[in-house]
Amino acid sequence: STVTGISFLPSSGNAIVTSSLDGTVRAFDLIRYKNFRVMTSPTAVQFTCVHITKAGDIVCAGSLDPYNIYLWTLKTGELIDIFSGHSGPLSGVLFSELTDQLISSSWDKTASVCNIYSKREETEVLEHASEVLSVEVSPDCNNLYTSTLSGQIYIWLMEDSHLFGTIECQRDIWGGRLSSEKITAKRTARNKHLNSICINPTGEYLLACGNSKYACLYDAKQKIFLRRLVNTNNRRLEGVLIKLNSKKITEFGAEDEIDAEPSSSDEDEEKALPGAKRPDTVKRTTKLAILGKSIKIASDGKSFACATTEGVLLYGIDEHKKFAPYKVTSDITLNAAIELHNSKKFIEALIVALKLNYKQLVESIYNNIPQAEAEIICKSFPSEMILKLIGMLAEQLEKKEKVEAVIHWIKCILQSHGEYLRENLHISLPYLRLSLIHI
Repeated sequence: STVTGISFLPSSGNAIVTSSLDGTVRAFDLIRYKNFRVMTSPTAVQFTCVHITKAGDIVCAGSLDPYNIYLWTLKTGELIDIFSGHSGPLSGVLFSELTDQLISSSWDKTASVCNIYSKREETEVLEHASEVLSVEVSPDCNNLYTSTLSGQIYIWLMEDSHLFGTIECQRDIWGGRLSSEKITAKRTARNKHLNSICINPTGEYLLACGNSKYACLYDAKQKIFLRRLVNTNNRRLEGVLIKLNSKKITEFGAEDEIDAEPSSSDEDEEKALPGAKRPDTVKRTTKLAILGKSIKIASDGKSFACATTEGVLLYGIDEHKKFAPYKVTSDITLNAAIELHNSKKFIEALIVALKLNYKQLVESIYNNIPQAEAEIICKSFPSEMILKLIGMLAEQLEKKEKVEAVIHWIKCILQSHGEYLRENLHISLPYLRLSLIHI
């Protein structure tokens, strides 16, 4: 039956968990291509969403009817608990990475936050003006984002469940007009809400998609619209064009929607199915409409994927083709970095190269630094530049070159700047996660 949700195993990424309308939640091994676990409920239900904890031990799924949340252990597939409280179908469930909270959204115009490990069933209910379609939590678990059917993004503070602000998205996401619609694309309410939202690993930007050909980018902190990305210009799909060709619109409606003249009896006999007494007169020509079902950002924040009618569209950012200097002054030049390196002032040379953000220069200086100097350099390296150094080391790990030396550098960084990285976990987490992926 229809697959309604997919969640990757965060610890390894070698397995996925899926939810389906057939009443099962299944776990698949991506290496052996096998279904190694099937999780079901005591009664027949249809699951609409699924999520797995960061440790990969507990799976949760929301159902269409009854309106419950089911929890299983992935190791054995045993049903642990059933949570109730919503009065409408579940539209999204997820676990908070840094806290022991289960977050859910529903069509009953509410989102709930509860602690699944607490003996007391303390549930915070967040009221909305319309149905909640998607839910997302920031990487630092301080903010909660929800999208509604009325075309708004709600921003909640997780600490006290207080509404921090809203973002109006109706004018940003609206797209084209269907040939069957009697009103213009600007007036219809069909394409003025967000089906899915996600936040980048640093918590700075929000990406969203809906029933249109656009994907929208927002500044999560300033709560402002930044830009729109076009998913497709395929005119064979409904909802791509904002204005339809007036020549194809008659007094009876669009030409494509008008049934053709009745066929003759000979033609009906030719269309008849084998063994059928009556001719096959059913019209099977249907047009697909452009739709953005789901959108997700990669863990490194450099690419994202959007599931649409056209398929899964992948977007990426090639940062190496852009010159993006950091705190550059008149003294920060290419010649200055080379002179410092020749003078064996490795710390100053590496800092200048990282500020210039010139990839070849950074790699050249790093490769010529003696391994014995790594610990001394990491201790004296400024904290504000340490994340750029970790990002460069992660790229070296991805190339699988001098892996042992790179791991030694990362170990020295964690020993010298562990407290700074812990205090700024919401910023440093994507860089550390990227390094762990390639080890």
